[in-house]
Amino acid sequence: MFDISDHFFDTLHSLEVLLLDNVRPDTFFHTHSLQRLLRNLTNLRYLDISRNRLNSLLSPLDTFSSTPNITHIILSQNRFSSIPFDLETTHNLRVMDLSNNAILFLSDDEMAKLNRHVARVETFTLRLFGNGIACVCSQSTFVGEFSTER
Repeated sequence: MFDISDHFFDTLHSLEVLLLDNVRPDTFFHTHSLQRLLRNLTNLRYLDISRNRLNSLLSPLDTFSSTPNITHIILSQNRFSSIPFDLETTHNLRVMDLSNNAILFLSDDEMAKLNRHVARVETFTLRLFGNGIACVCSQSTFVGEFSTER
């Protein structure tokens, strides 16, 4: 079995794509801080941590603050019930895939951050299919604007 330490990616400054999908989901992300693993990956553009049975990230909400160039974050097929990081630290994010998670609704704060993000980036794709989302009246304006403008 291959073991990845917290320092494994420290010297891979040029890394642009990191696939950590279905990586020992029972233990890996419970003992490794994603923020720590990504700390020196300033050129990272694409991260896939799908299929890991995650319901949270073992990191503060600024998990992606050290990856300013990230454009794709794939979090599908986990157990997230909300957006597990602060969108305001991902200025170049173009695709966020949260499909097939446990999201039932987006909070007013998440909606506000999504609105600000959509206004800030040229194109943005948010994948939420496979969640049990119920659209409440207070969110109908956002859904209409989001689907027609972007």
